[in-house]
Amino acid sequence: MTEYTGFDKIYRDIVMDIIENGTDQDPALVRAKYADGSPAPTRFIQGVNFKITPAVLLQSFQNQ
Repeated sequence: MTEYTGFDKIYRDIVMDIIENGTDQDPALVRAKYADGSPAPTRFIQGVNFKITPAVLLQSFQNQ
């Protein structure tokens, strides 16, 4: 079993929320491209963001 730090859990929860509840970018509006030139669409949740501060990282490493 993998041991998660506080930050790992926060990040995993955000990623899982995007996977389960996110919206795919409209293919017609994709500007990003992979190295082979194919479109690189995103998946997102409107209005959701997070900020990693040094305090969050420090606390995460101290709890290991």
